Amino acid sequence: MTKKTTIQNQTTSHIALAVILLIAVLGIAAQTFFGHSDVIQSGHALGSDDAYITYRYAENFFNGNGLVFNPGERVEGYSNFLYLVLLTPGFLFGSENIYSFSVILNSVLYLITLLIFYQYCVKNLEKCKAIFGTALLGLNPWMWVNIAAGLETPLTLLIATLALIATQNVERNINGRSICILLIILSTSLFNRVDGFLLPAIVSMYFFIKNRPKLGLTITVYSLALMGFYTLWRIHYYNDVIANTYYAKISETNLYSRVIASTEYLVSNFLNTGLWAYMAIIVWVGVIQRRIRTLNFYWFFPFTWIGYLFCIGGDIYYERFLLVLFPYFVFTILSFNYRGITTNSLGVITSFLIVCQTLFVYSDGRFEYMYPKYDFLITLGKHLALHHSNSVIAIDAAGKAPFFSGLQTIDVLGLNDKHIAKLDAKSFRFLSGHTKFDPDYVLSRNPDFIISWLNEKRGFAWGMDVNKYATKYEIKYLVNTTRQDLGTNIINASGLDDDEIASYVKKGFNYGVLSKKHPAP
Repeated sequence: MTKKTTIQNQTTSHIALAVILLIAVLGIAAQTFFGHSDVIQSGHALGSDDAYITYRYAENFFNGNGLVFNPGERVEGYSNFLYLVLLTPGFLFGSENIYSFSVILNSVLYLITLLIFYQYCVKNLEKCKAIFGTALLGLNPWMWVNIAAGLETPLTLLIATLALIATQNVERNINGRSICILLIILSTSLFNRVDGFLLPAIVSMYFFIKNRPKLGLTITVYSLALMGFYTLWRIHYYNDVIANTYYAKISETNLYSRVIASTEYLVSNFLNTGLWAYMAIIVWVGVIQRRIRTLNFYWFFPFTWIGYLFCIGGDIYYERFLLVLFPYFVFTILSFNYRGITTNSLGVITSFLIVCQTLFVYSDGRFEYMYPKYDFLITLGKHLALHHSNSVIAIDAAGKAPFFSGLQTIDVLGLNDKHIAKLDAKSFRFLSGHTKFDPDYVLSRNPDFIISWLNEKRGFAWGMDVNKYATKYEIKYLVNTTRQDLGTNIINASGLDDDEIASYVKKGFNYGVLSKKHPAP
């Protein structure tokens, strides 16, 4: 190959990479400005509601109130410490811009992941394979929708990709530098999420299986020591050994119900995201044609990760826990020693996979683009801030309404409430974060407003039926939860009879606000 040809190939590769990155940025922008983070209702129009729980903790931290949901109440209702810390400087630009800051941060983390993956593939495979692999990660709408959600998913993806590279580097060349880099990456995993211990555990297990016990033991001891210090801090600060989110989402629910939920979760999301096609190729080429002859981390990790999802019952936010599988599956497919496969053939395989991972976008409500977007939870939060400052609210959506209202909040579903989180599950069917509630406890806290979904018979969700609240509370507001801004989106329901309330609920005003009854004169 001549020098001129080499330069031309490099130029072509760089142009292709630039196009992939540009399309990825445009996809993220489109999803942020026009898309949603939830299929059904408008409460996730401008990011996920859960993202604003983290924003609220970060804002309190920035303002000197500590890592708390409500000032003066120490409860660990977030599960993404490292991401929370990264968000905190965003409040230098004002709390009204924190969602934009979060999306920009997520986009940068995602683009770094693409570039690192590309460089690693160039170094260990071929440039054409590096382009194909980066295209599969970059032209992926499920990545875009999770970046726009405002959660820590892109940071988790970056850490998982770095762990893939660092683990393989240690395997090829065990030295102090490579081991140190791996330990640093695993440290970020430990602080990134409450379940961040899983990645070090999988890496350690892998090295034990590969008959490298000293390396596995080093990772285990290091991770346990770091977790020990983190746990001591947690006990000191929150008086808990693990985040409150664990109790709210996982504990006190039986394994059987979680396995059933996770099976539904995995089947649905493997189909929607096109991961089934990746799995099919890996099984066909790697297993049936016996191209997988040795244990490699890039296919060992996915199967252990899927096993973990079975144990916790999947997740309520769609495919976000499955996105870390993409770089592993992509690298596995690219690393197969294909015989007689040309660049054109690999291009066809890549095109097929891209089609598979975009096929169900058109039936997913998160991609039903519209502008301007209406978000009922943000609308409600701003309304409460304007008309009911200094109140105390109890609400089932603990993100946007508390963040934009700035009000003292009781979390009806327990993510930010120790009492509710440590109850037995009330719901027979497992749904992560939605199985624990205590209406009597909420009433005993005597909030000014109780807010959640309601039905046509005035019954509120999470056990707050009419007979329970009617002596002390009455319906104050009905909130429009549809995706259409109706101009008047919050109806004053004081004085409305049962038929009028039922009529509004049928029209989509099915999120209700209870207020204390005024004593009779």
